Amino acid sequence: MRHLQVLASLAEHYDETSIERLSRRSELQANTSVQWYRAAGVDIDGIRGHRNAGQVVFSSDSLGGFIADVPTLDPVLEWIEQLLADDRFDRDFAKINSSGCVEQHLVLRVDMGNAIPPECALVLLEESATLPSRPPQVPGRSFTGLWLIPEFGASLLYWTSASGWARFAAR
Repeated sequence: MRHLQVLASLAEHYDETSIERLSRRSELQANTSVQWYRAAGVDIDGIRGHRNAGQVVFSSDSLGGFIADVPTLDPVLEWIEQLLADDRFDRDFAKINSSGCVEQHLVLRVDMGNAIPPECALVLLEESATLPSRPPQVPGRSFTGLWLIPEFGASLLYWTSASGWARFAAR
């Protein structure tokens, strides 16, 4: 774990998001953590489409779990429903419900800070994942649209009561 902490600090210092590129810097060849990385043959990749340049995120394949041959976003929907039922969203729902607008859309930024389960994060990255099979259902919450904006990946998901679920590229 110490080596990972050192590599993350070095990456931040050099404003580098690729540990592979960082490990090739001539001035770091004597660093024991860089040597460990090169010798261990570990694979540390950034998250595709990550929107926070300079931020290093380490993850482990062992956290990933299993993704079915044809993954579905239904587990993501179930996680979102549990998340939105939490009282920390009371203010957000009160705001959209008191707007007087017919369309009441909630925007949710999905990142590791939301404590998204790893298997849900992985399926969000999967462009071929099928859209949820039903609308979001959060008891006691009223909304007509839900926008999921992942910190990682290259697509956004949204649902409206009028048109259902859709996905589009965030370019």
